[in-house]
Amino acid sequence: MKAVLCKPTPIKYLLMRYLSRLSPKIVYGHLCMAKLVELPEPKLINEEWVKIKVTMSGICGSDIGGLNGQESLYLEPYISKSFVLGHENVGIISEVGKLVKGLKAGDRVTAVPFLSCRQRGIKEICRYCNEGDYALCENVNEGQLSKGISIGWNKDTSGGWSEYFVAHYSNVIKLPDEVSDEDAVMIDSFSCALHAVMQNLPKNSDTVLVYGCGTMGINTIASIRALGLKNKLIAVYSREFQKKMALKLGADIMIHSRDDIFKKIADITKARIYYPQLGKPAIEGGVEIIYECVANSDTINNSLRFLRAKGRLVLIATAGALKNIDVAPLWFREISIIGSCEQGHERYKNSIMSTYEIVIDMLKEKKINLRQLVTHKFPLDKFKHALKTAVNKSDNAIKVALYNS
Repeated sequence: MKAVLCKPTPIKYLLMRYLSRLSPKIVYGHLCMAKLVELPEPKLINEEWVKIKVTMSGICGSDIGGLNGQESLYLEPYISKSFVLGHENVGIISEVGKLVKGLKAGDRVTAVPFLSCRQRGIKEICRYCNEGDYALCENVNEGQLSKGISIGWNKDTSGGWSEYFVAHYSNVIKLPDEVSDEDAVMIDSFSCALHAVMQNLPKNSDTVLVYGCGTMGINTIASIRALGLKNKLIAVYSREFQKKMALKLGADIMIHSRDDIFKKIADITKARIYYPQLGKPAIEGGVEIIYECVANSDTINNSLRFLRAKGRLVLIATAGALKNIDVAPLWFREISIIGSCEQGHERYKNSIMSTYEIVIDMLKEKKINLRQLVTHKFPLDKFKHALKTAVNKSDNAIKVALYNS
């Protein structure tokens, strides 16, 4: 089968980290750490697994972060040394293990990519998996699978940037006819944003800031409105097409990243702004909660200053080792910084549901329209063109996806 295989080494990774800061072109150029190759089709891990023929798979910011060397080295023990990329997926089941329940060949499905206790064949389930927080699994590198936190980062499962991957039946969800392939390929990234919002709901009176209007920021805005939240919602954007989509999905006030964001937020929230002789301003007042969807040193430094006392900073983007973060606002105004990883289970409609199931329910009820966010699609063998579009955000790109014809 055709597959996009990634084989990072420490030297390659550090080289890409340096070179990609000089030019983003290096990510999809001849030094790209991913190659289109021919591989054997993956085999079922055991009789509880299914094989899925890939229809479409998305390009995530974490995929780009892995290829340009910008993801944290802290995560290195949690990925295989060689793996097929792609964790945002939709496809058709082509083979079913004898112990699989509720699924059959021909079903159109998506698969939760995370590989936790149950998928790893671990009988004594860890406390987090037992509570439905599978993304926090304590056995993520143990059991019968190789190390690698999810489909798309694990050598045993293959990934969506290929013709086939395998998944444990407990992670596979049948798709209703109302949910298009484009909707389905967005479920993973949307569920990450939805999880962050549902785990950190604003109060009715809170002013909310979504920092960054890439895919995750757009998803966060849509999540807030899909949940029926009426909070005043400010969003910081960098491109005009992002502004248009954010307003369409429910943002109230847009601020360009090149504007004087401090003054604008102080004016909007009727806060006081103080200018030190050196360094960034301080705001006394500000917003109650920020969903951080960029997570670089500058945006996090700004966020800590935009929050009022006892405010919450929710990190949705995959922040890593960041330099020169001034944490004085953290203790001076008792600010909370909260991380949000992947998905889990949430309380919704008076029951406990997986985040994926909630997103599918929202799609069926037309509370969200995710297909409009899939702006570009490329055949698998054009993956470098797809990467170029995703990295440069050319042609008003939001979500870029690969497909098998």
